[in-house]
This record gives sequence, structure tokens and C-alpha cells, in this order.
Amino acid sequence: MDLDLYRKLDLLIAMGNAGSAELLAKKLDLDARQVKHMIDVLKNRYDCPIAFSVSQKSYYYTEPGHCVLKFQNSKIEKFLKEIESLARKVFD
Repeated sequence: MDLDLYRKLDLLIAMGNAGSAELLAKKLDLDARQVKHMIDVLKNRYDCPIAFSVSQKSYYYTEPGHCVLKFQNSKIEKFLKEIESLARKVFD
């Protein structure tokens, strides 16, 4: 897994500049099949909300944000879980 390629793909999608799998393949110097596999990994393993717009012929995120593929400090992870727990209590 080339994390730099995943970061570039994520950035292109987040910026709204992705295009089709064929266009992404040219931008990333890959073939379309590899790009489709990478998108599948982002969607299914990392829960990225990626969709494809037929009218715009481009992949996009269905909500604002981007995928973070980096080391997460356990203290930060614990803090985020506490915030998530509090949010559930407030909104449930």
C-alpha cells in the first residue's frame, strides 16, 4: 500500500478535482483498475463516504472532510472516544 498515492487520491476527491477512474489513473500514473481498487479500500476499510456523480463524471465525498492515514496518539484516540460518548448522551 503506497500511502502517498492514497493521500493524493484523498486530496483530489476532497478538493472536488477527482474526475473519473480513468482521469484519476492519469493523474496518479496508475491504471483505472488500480484506482477503482483504491477507492474501494477507502470506502470499505476506512469508511470514506465516496460516491460517483454521473452528471459531473467525478468521484466526490458525500460529506465534508478527508481521510487521515497516519499515526494516531492513543491519548488523542481516548479523548475522541470520550467526546463521541458525550455527544451520544446529548443527542440520544
